Amino acid sequence: MGPSGSGKSTLMNLLGCLDTPTSGSYWLNNKDVSILSDNELAEIRNREIGFVFQTFNLLPRSTALENVSLPLVYAGLGADDRKVRASEVLNQVGLDDRMDHRPNQLSGGQRQRVAVARALVNSPSIILADEPTGNLDSKTSVEIMKLFEEIHKNGNTIILVTHEEDIAQHAERIIRLRDGMIELARMGASITLLARNKTKLEKVMKELSTSQDQKHHFLVADFDDIVNLEAVVSDYLRKGNSFNILVNNTGGPPAGPANAAPVEEYVTAFKRHLLANQVLVKLLLPGMKALDYGRIVNVISTSVKAPLPNLGVSNTVRGAVANWSKTLSRELGEFGITVNNVLPGATETGRLSSIIDNKAQKTGQDKEKVAAAMLEQVPLKRFAKPEEVANAIAFLASPAGAYISGINVPVDGGRTPNL
Repeated sequence: MGPSGSGKSTLMNLLGCLDTPTSGSYWLNNKDVSILSDNELAEIRNREIGFVFQTFNLLPRSTALENVSLPLVYAGLGADDRKVRASEVLNQVGLDDRMDHRPNQLSGGQRQRVAVARALVNSPSIILADEPTGNLDSKTSVEIMKLFEEIHKNGNTIILVTHEEDIAQHAERIIRLRDGMIELARMGASITLLARNKTKLEKVMKELSTSQDQKHHFLVADFDDIVNLEAVVSDYLRKGNSFNILVNNTGGPPAGPANAAPVEEYVTAFKRHLLANQVLVKLLLPGMKALDYGRIVNVISTSVKAPLPNLGVSNTVRGAVANWSKTLSRELGEFGITVNNVLPGATETGRLSSIIDNKAQKTGQDKEKVAAAMLEQVPLKRFAKPEEVANAIAFLASPAGAYISGINVPVDGGRTPNL
C-alpha cells in the first residue's frame, strides 16, 4: 500500500506483465518473464495471472457468465467446458443466481464479484487486484475484502494495491511503497520535505531513496502561518543549508462557485498558494543565484488554461500563481533559474476520489458512471497515474530542462481544449 503516486500501479503493471522492467529481471514460476516476447507475455497473463480492476472492465453487452468465460476462450477451452468452469467460479463468489444478468443489471459490488470470478476462472498462480474497492461504498468494500479473504484461504495468492489503511488491514502482509520522493530522490537529489504533519514527514523520510548517499531532512511548518513558515526556513538556511530546486505543491481550495465563496476562502487560498510560495522563493533565491542554477516548479491546475466548473476559488488562485510564475521566469532567467508550472489533469489520487464521491452523492448517479463521464472528456480515456505527474516535475527540475522556462505543462491526457 501507499499514497497516490507511490508507484503502486507501476509495480502492479510489472507484476502483471503489462510493462517490462527497464533494468533487472522478473521471475514468475521459475521463468524470467522480463525477456519474453509480447505473445509469450500474453499467454503468461492468460494462464498465470488473474486481474481485478477498480473499474471492473466488464463487457457491457455480455452476461456475467459470458464475461467470466472470456479468458477461457483464449485458453482454448470448448463451449461446454467454458460454461461449466465459469458457473463454478460464479457460484464460488455468490452469484449463481445472477449468471444471466448484464453489468447494468448488477450493483457495483456484484459487478466486482463478476470481475473476481473472471480473475479466478483460469486458476491463476496469482491474482492482482488494483484498487478493487475504489469505486465501491464502505459496506460493499468490506464484503469484497471478505471474499478475497475466503479466496486466499482456498490457496490463492492475492496481491492487492490500495492507499486505504482499513483495506490494507485485511492482508496478512503489508508492503508500503512511497514514490521515491517523487522521482527526484531516485535520481539522486537530497530532499528536504516541508509540511505541517510531523508524523507523516517522519514516515516519508524513512522511505526516501538514499542509493546515492543522499541526505534527506524535513521541516515542520503550516502554510496558514506565513510568519512561522519564514522563521522555520530562515533558521534552516542559517545553518548552512541551501537549495537549487523548489517544488511547490499545495492542496486545492474547497469546491463551489466563485460568486458564492466567502472572502475568507479567497484569503486562505492566496495565503497557502501564492504568499507561501513567494516567501519560499525569496528565501531560496540567494542560494540559487550563488550557484547560477535553480529550478522552481509549481504544481497547479489545468484551470489556468480553461476554468473548471464549480472550482471558483481554485480557478482564481491557480491563475494568480501561473502569472506570478511567468513573471518570475522573465526576471530570473539571467541567473540560470527556470520557473515552470505543471498542470495535472484528473489524476488517481484521494482528491479525485472525493470529487467523484461528491458528484455521485449530489446527482444520485453511481460513482462508476460519474467516473466514466469524466473519462469521456479525456482523449486518452484514462486518468493520469500520479507518477506520470512526478515524471514531468522531475524532468523540469533536472539539467535536461535547462532551456525550458515560463511555460505551463499540462499532464492531462489531452483534455485541455486549447494550447
